[in-house]
Amino acid sequence: MKLRSLVLTLTAGMALAGFGVPAAAAQFSDSQKAEIESIVYNYLLNNPDVMIEVGEKLKARQEQIQEAQRDKAVQAIIANPNIPQSGAEKPKHTIIEFFDYNCGYCKQAKPHTMKLLEKRNDVRYFYLEFPILTEVSYTAARTGVAIYAMNPELYVKYNNDLMTRKSRLQNEVEIQAAVEQLGLKWSEVQALAKSPAVNDVLSQIRSLADQMQVTGTPSFIIDGKPMHGAPRSVDTIESFFK
Repeated sequence: MKLRSLVLTLTAGMALAGFGVPAAAAQFSDSQKAEIESIVYNYLLNNPDVMIEVGEKLKARQEQIQEAQRDKAVQAIIANPNIPQSGAEKPKHTIIEFFDYNCGYCKQAKPHTMKLLEKRNDVRYFYLEFPILTEVSYTAARTGVAIYAMNPELYVKYNNDLMTRKSRLQNEVEIQAAVEQLGLKWSEVQALAKSPAVNDVLSQIRSLADQMQVTGTPSFIIDGKPMHGAPRSVDTIESFFK
């Protein structure tokens, strides 16, 4: 991008970053705007380090906004009893995972998260059903939310079962078998799975994903801090604990 085309953008950026540029630029006449543009252009041409400083301030400001949005979303997740969860009632640590039942990297992470929950009694784990890969993933997610509403302990068994399978879910028949293995009636689970209440939970999760800028799986937020990629060990997860 040429320098002149950056002038107005950087002028707005300097206003946002607190450089004292007038916010009410719309009140200037065309000739005044041209004069201001010329002044800014020449100043930046002679002081290129200012562009770096402005860019750094804008980046820091954006990160602050993203962090605030993430913190708000984390609190909403923790306060929502309808989102599947397990672990300590009064936790020292929280782990939030956005996952898809057909996500290979999610499956790779699963043994480590299971070992962690077996090892520690001070962690609350939040299972955010985030089906983005296949229609079968969506069916499995709706079914999972329904099972959690019926029996949270059976939900954990259902989740562990599907997530520790090496193969991808191919059809609804496999999901039905997993449900019936828990001693639940498929017809009852599906009646709830197709209800507005379950759809609302999944919609809330998608909204939270948007707030946290989550676009793929797995996505972990550990004690409020995002982890990039899937953990490769229990130690990796614990290294994020505050």
